[in-house]
Amino acid sequence: HALTAEIMRELEQREEYYEVSVRGLFLALLADLVRAVLQIAGPDEKKDDQPPENALVIAPALEYIRCHYMEDFSMEYLAGLCSLSPAHFRRLFSAVMETSPLKYLNVTRIRQAAVLLRTTEASVLSISEEVGYRSVSSFNRQFRDTMGQTPHEWRRRMSILKDQSVMKYRGFLVPETLTPDEP
Repeated sequence: HALTAEIMRELEQREEYYEVSVRGLFLALLADLVRAVLQIAGPDEKKDDQPPENALVIAPALEYIRCHYMEDFSMEYLAGLCSLSPAHFRRLFSAVMETSPLKYLNVTRIRQAAVLLRTTEASVLSISEEVGYRSVSSFNRQFRDTMGQTPHEWRRRMSILKDQSVMKYRGFLVPETLTPDEP
């Protein structure tokens, strides 16, 4: 697809304002994909309450959440980004994403926290603050609701999985390290 090639060119060359260009090209690509899906889908497969244009209407809010999930902002602000009233924004967002804006924000925060728990040694408190929670107890509760276990349990489980070699379970030996004087 030509838009994909143009996105790749922008990312490789990194000219001034390339980020803005990539976002615009990405939205154009998204619009093309939605149109292609509409052409493939029969009339019975289209949802009357959720035309694909709605996905594009809430795209600014989705992008804002993706980039600013760790900050405090109101749902009214997100609605304003989409040029919608707060009530209409919540209704439309819930119809398109099949979850409320607040729940989507919390899941985004928890997913990022899970990455940080797996890849850093930072404390649960500092990770909770980094992803936008003001209370570690609220973070722990939300993490447990989303991931099915506490942050400490999840980190422990991930570190155990990280230490296990996949090769051991496929019948291969873990390669030995050669010392410099060996051939």
